[in-house]
Amino acid sequence: APTNSAEEPFFIAPGGSDSDPGTADRPWKSWEHALKQLHPGESLVVKDGTYSAATGAGFPYINGKLGYKSGTAEQPITVRAENERRAFIDGDGTAAGKLRVYHVSHWVFQGLRIKGKDLNVSAGDNGVQIYQSNFVTLRRLLVTHNNRYTNSHLMTLVESNNLLVEECEFYDFHRHAIDVSGSNHGIYRRNYANSRGYADLP
Repeated sequence: APTNSAEEPFFIAPGGSDSDPGTADRPWKSWEHALKQLHPGESLVVKDGTYSAATGAGFPYINGKLGYKSGTAEQPITVRAENERRAFIDGDGTAAGKLRVYHVSHWVFQGLRIKGKDLNVSAGDNGVQIYQSNFVTLRRLLVTHNNRYTNSHLMTLVESNNLLVEECEFYDFHRHAIDVSGSNHGIYRRNYANSRGYADLP
C-alpha cells in the first residue's frame, strides 16, 4: 500500500479514480479504497463535492476487524475536509451510519458535512456512529437529518472511550443530537444542537 507523511496527504474526490495514486491532482474516488490505505500519521483530504452511494463513493466505514488501521497517540490518522462543510456526505437512509468507525483508535475527523435521510427500513441511519473505538476526535462536523422512521440519532457513541467531540453543529433531528451509551471519559465542548422543530413521522 502507498504511504505518505503528514506533510503530504492523500486526497479523495467525487470525480477521482481508485486506480490513481491519491494525489491532489489524481485523487481516489471511493471511501472504501481510500480509508484502507491510511497508516498511522497519515491524512486524507476530502475535496469539495457530494459523496454518496449514487456517485460511486459509498460511505466511510472504518472497521478494525476488516483490515483498517488504527493510529497512535503520537500519530493519529486524520480525515479532513479541504474546505470545511463543502465535503458533503449525502445519506440514503440504508446504512447504520453515514460515518461509521468500529474497533479502531486514534482517528480524527474534521470539517465534514453529513446528512441522513428518511427511509422506512430497519438500518437506523445515524449520521455518525462510533462503536467500540477509543481516542476518536470529531471536530467541526455539520450533521443533519436522522432517519425518522427508526430509532436513530445524529451521532451515536457506543462503548467507546476517550472521545473528543468539539465545535460540531447538529440540526433537524427528532430524537437526540448526541446519544452516548456505555462510553466513558469523553469530552464534549462548544457544540451546538437545534432540532429546528423536526417533527416525528406518524
